[in-house]
Amino acid sequence: RRGGGGAAGDCAGSTALRERALASFLANMLDDPDLLAAATAGEGSGALLGRAWAETLRHDPPVQIVLRRTRTEVTVSGGTLPADAP
Repeated sequence: RRGGGGAAGDCAGSTALRERALASFLANMLDDPDLLAAATAGEGSGALLGRAWAETLRHDPPVQIVLRRTRTEVTVSGGTLPADAP
């Protein structure tokens, strides 16, 4: 049974995240022929690939984050969050 939780589920989830990140990276590289040529052109290309990977993760993160806001004032362990706080 895949994705059922535990270590196997964690591994499957990690694999899915890597697949999405890699797919975005490859799409970005293939969409920009000049970047692809520079990133595969020998010396210094490793640093460019690293920067392209970091930019892919910044621009197209494999995990989408939903920002939430408080509707009313909320008391939490560290203090109080005002209404409409992120």
